[in-house]
Amino acid sequence: MKLNREKVIVAVMALILVWYFKDYISFGGTSSPPPVLSSAAPALSLKETVTYENVQELIEIERPVSVALGPKDWGKDIFYDRNQIYKSWFKLTGISKMRDGYKAFINGEILNEGNRIRGFTITQITPTLVKLKKNKSRLTLKLE
Repeated sequence: MKLNREKVIVAVMALILVWYFKDYISFGGTSSPPPVLSSAAPALSLKETVTYENVQELIEIERPVSVALGPKDWGKDIFYDRNQIYKSWFKLTGISKMRDGYKAFINGEILNEGNRIRGFTITQITPTLVKLKKNKSRLTLKLE
């Protein structure tokens, strides 16, 4: 009984495969040309030989879709240098020396070393610049 069940399963699988690949299998007699992936691509008959010109024509018609990232997708690229984007987040308007050290005026806020702004920690304030750090990103804001 077990042998018969296995034979039935194999026969059903074979029929499914034949039905699925029926366009690619030649059964003799008149056959239709193989399906064309694109309506713009020319259909080559079996009598035609594949030449360099035919291949070039197919390549020109079916251009691959570019996977290059555009400027809008750079935020998702782990290798893109985001320093210019980060710099646009901050406006350093002034640096003042107080009794307890320098204070920076960034985006309208008065900040000390060690304070956080937009995920960045202020690591150093000098009379002309402010250094920020976030994970491996380092950013220097210069007073203009």
